[in-house]
Amino acid sequence: MGVFDKKDKENEFFELVVQDLDQIIFTGKAKAVTAYNEKGIFDILSMHENFISLINKNVTILKENGEIQTLEIDKGILRVKKNRVEIFVGIQDEV
Repeated sequence: MGVFDKKDKENEFFELVVQDLDQIIFTGKAKAVTAYNEKGIFDILSMHENFISLINKNVTILKENGEIQTLEIDKGILRVKKNRVEIFVGIQDEV
């Protein structure tokens, strides 16, 4: 059947939700997310270990259909849990 069997194809993507305080900006399947934190650039792929990080600059999404979307952000939180990635943007410092 080739290099990937059906099970591997199913694990190629993960659920992604990007939202701010008012609305959902993106929801759907993604193949990869690239983001920045204080240590530099990093990638999230399908089946990534549970992970949480403060993020900044921008987030680049490789969508299921191959389209690439980049979102400019100031600050946010990225959380990975059980092959689901949640990104909360528009996080403000307390005054």
